[in-house]
Amino acid sequence: MRYTNEQLVQQLVEYKKKYKKNPCWNGIDSESQKGICACSVTIANRLGGGSFLKALKFAGMEEEVNTGGRRTTSDKILLEQIVLIKEKIGIIPAESNFARIIKNNGIKCAGYSTFVRHFGSLKNAEKLAKEISPQDIVS
Repeated sequence: MRYTNEQLVQQLVEYKKKYKKNPCWNGIDSESQKGICACSVTIANRLGGGSFLKALKFAGMEEEVNTGGRRTTSDKILLEQIVLIKEKIGIIPAESNFARIIKNNGIKCAGYSTFVRHFGSLKNAEKLAKEISPQDIVS
């Protein structure tokens, strides 16, 4: 089903009314499986440029973002990690071998799914990371 941005915002608002808290991506996905709303990836891509947290901000829910019990990592830190991965090994690994390649190269960074939750895909993260110079990163 194709949703308008207004419908997606309304789905987030209805989730907040129903559960008395800001939506989290796994809660939205649970509702999506029941056919109640779009999935978190659709919402993130359409409203937040690939970031679920930005989608919530777009919907006016920037205060007290519920991350489903997960630690939050800023988009800036994640993009800096992408720059460092690219600088160290020359590529951004595919999902199937991301963890292995990162571990084998001694790189400490967020997991594949974290990048997907924030940016929709590693490709989206890589595109955004091109704006960051390695010299701008403070270790």
